[in-house]
Amino acid sequence: MTAAAPRMPEAAARHTPQSAVVRCRDVRKSFRGLEVLRGIDFDAYDRRVVSIIGPSGSGKSTLLRCLNHLETIDAGEIWFKDELVGYRRRSADVLQEASHAEIARMRARIGMVFQNFNLFGHMSALDNVASGPIHVKGAPRKQARDRALALLERVGLAEKARSYPRELSGGQQQRVAIARALAMEPELLLMDEPTSSLDPELVGEVSEVIRALASAGTTMIVVTHEIPLARDISDEIAFMADGRVQERGPAQTLFSSSQQPWLRKLAQRG
Repeated sequence: MTAAAPRMPEAAARHTPQSAVVRCRDVRKSFRGLEVLRGIDFDAYDRRVVSIIGPSGSGKSTLLRCLNHLETIDAGEIWFKDELVGYRRRSADVLQEASHAEIARMRARIGMVFQNFNLFGHMSALDNVASGPIHVKGAPRKQARDRALALLERVGLAEKARSYPRELSGGQQQRVAIARALAMEPELLLMDEPTSSLDPELVGEVSEVIRALASAGTTMIVVTHEIPLARDISDEIAFMADGRVQERGPAQTLFSSSQQPWLRKLAQRG
């Protein structure tokens, strides 16, 4: 069943965001009567990294999934560059859910790395990375496979190109998943707890890949519980609690200057 179109925020029809890669305005989302996003206002900019942190149940992953319409929203608007995410405007104050083709076209511009890898078990690492460009973008098979091999080399896994997911460690699988997202040449990369499913000894290898992407100027929004990683890669950090962005600021100063008890406790830990 098609989800109902969200209510628009006041004055949304008078303001079409142009400068930000992502812009959220009064975004709300409920599950079975429980409001998990309670009026999110959030921006992200080109070639910058924003990490979203906060306690469990604060709405971090739900927000990330709304950014590429894996979850519908109940109210507000989400913009990706100059386009509404998941909806089209029928009139000045009425939105209609976009077609499957329109949503798929936008998702092809936004890469997503999930916490549970989501690799195709019957495909090798090389074919997992090459499949999107071949089947979604229509890239020639040889060109897609050559680029896939280059991306596997970039994440340190060229020698595992012919290995299947079951033959790879969790850290290796996540690095393949990152290469798969990059193969689509996304304009924005979303990462949902990319290290949370890994054993502690494997977190470092994935974190190093993410740090390299940040250093290369990849536009990213990263939901993470790894506070050292967030400090290291982020231009800004957004702190979420109770379904709202409670505070955001530069990674270098947010923890020390915050009045939020949760953040202050982290600062005291060093």
